[in-house]
Amino acid sequence: MSPDQPRSPQLLTYWHYPDVEPISYYRKGGYHLIYIDDILQNRYRIVNKLGYVLAAEVSKKISEVAILHHLKQRQLNDGGSNGREFLMEFLDDFKVEGPNGTHQCIVTEVLGPSIGADVEEIYGAERYPIEIAKKLVAQVIRGVAYLHSCGVVHGGKWSDPLRHFC
Repeated sequence: MSPDQPRSPQLLTYWHYPDVEPISYYRKGGYHLIYIDDILQNRYRIVNKLGYVLAAEVSKKISEVAILHHLKQRQLNDGGSNGREFLMEFLDDFKVEGPNGTHQCIVTEVLGPSIGADVEEIYGAERYPIEIAKKLVAQVIRGVAYLHSCGVVHGGKWSDPLRHFC
């Protein structure tokens, strides 16, 4: 084809990859577009994308942030180890304005892969070793007991690995 001839329009194909959010989530009222090396609040540099979560209702997000602030205050006032070490550490929260709306950002310590991912990768269809399962369940129980001592009840669904132990 010569450079003077018009090209026929090409169809773009979008492939959805597992564990990657659909591109359609980036719209008004949807996800905030973020890039590696973006700086938020003049403090937090985006170094990697660890995953995504489905957008929640604004009122639900506000109540989650209020619970995190409550737990943070309790953790600051509590002395010693009483199960709080089994909760993720809440560091900060703020809002970001973007073309898709206002987005609540929650900053926590960096966590590792999900337990389910590790179990699946390491053990596949094999039974999970009972010694490890007992330690894991004991840690979950201590973390949930600490939440209860703070007046917080975990209302989320059970993750697959925990369902196998209980």
